[in-house]
Amino acid sequence: MTPREIEVIAAFMALEGDIATYRFGPSARKIVMAKLHLSPAGLSNFMKFLFDKGVLERQGDMIKIYPLLIPNVDEQKYLFKLVNLSTITVSQNNNNHE
Repeated sequence: MTPREIEVIAAFMALEGDIATYRFGPSARKIVMAKLHLSPAGLSNFMKFLFDKGVLERQGDMIKIYPLLIPNVDEQKYLFKLVNLSTITVSQNNNNHE
């Protein structure tokens, strides 16, 4: 996932209370768009990318986050560190000791 895709999915995952029941409904989307300064089209694009990558999936009329990404608060906790490998640079030290 790109850093911005991570921000989008994290914003949806952070929703709590009644709105979390319909995490991808119109009210939830408005909250995420406002928080991340996204247009409706921009959010739709990110959601498409997340569907394509398997992070989001349709279950009937509902949109769900891939189950392994959602911790069961009564039984387990997750700590994720998502790294965008395309932004990591490796420096090489070319010291020639002759």
